[in-house]
Amino acid sequence: MLLARAFLHEPELLFLDEPTAALDPANSQHIHDGLRELNKKGTTIFLTTHDMYEAELLCDRVAFLNKGSVQLLGVPKALRRQYSDNTITVELSGGEKKILSKGPESAQDMYDWLKMGAVESVLYE
Repeated sequence: MLLARAFLHEPELLFLDEPTAALDPANSQHIHDGLRELNKKGTTIFLTTHDMYEAELLCDRVAFLNKGSVQLLGVPKALRRQYSDNTITVELSGGEKKILSKGPESAQDMYDWLKMGAVESVLYE
């Protein structure tokens, strides 16, 4: 309710502290849609989140803080590439998780699991 009130007046600047914490995926999506729309209309949004996926989805730039100091600042995708361990975590049916490299050597495993319909989710590290 309070977040909706903040959206109503299309402020120039908006500070949000984990606006989707403890929300289900459907409600998080509504919040994300609203934030994107507000940003398109010119609102600058400062967003704190522990969810890197959310940061990549919503932010043009991210800053990582430690003890009140900015330790890292940049574009989310570029930072992910720079600090990635170049692996993919694949969750298979039954909850088993496999860690694959992003190289071509993992393509056959991924293809086989997809062909069997065994892939539940994929997380890029």
